[in-house]
Amino acid sequence: MKTAKEYFKEEWGNGFIKATLSEEGAIFEMSMDDIYNTMESFASQPKWISVEERLPEKTKRENSDKVLVFKTDINGNKGTALMSYNHLQGFWNTMTGTCKVTHWQPLPTPPTK
Repeated sequence: MKTAKEYFKEEWGNGFIKATLSEEGAIFEMSMDDIYNTMESFASQPKWISVEERLPEKTKRENSDKVLVFKTDINGNKGTALMSYNHLQGFWNTMTGTCKVTHWQPLPTPPTK
């Protein structure tokens, strides 16, 4: 299976491209390799997963590992937090009180250096 970079390189080659960045008409020039690398970077980033689609996998006893969640608290404030899901009792473990979690995503791989 081809990577996005390999596919687009075959389709578009190695030339340069000009693109409009803003309404002010700012023009920039970047190499196709830069464009391909940016596309690969976005494609490999974690994506938000609806809790209606699936929950994090159970990895330790009754809990999943910590994941990044998008939540709404009882006052209607929305935001992100680190939480784990308690599979045994069917709720999200939170230190901030009651909230509704709608989406989650795995944490990125930690740096090695």
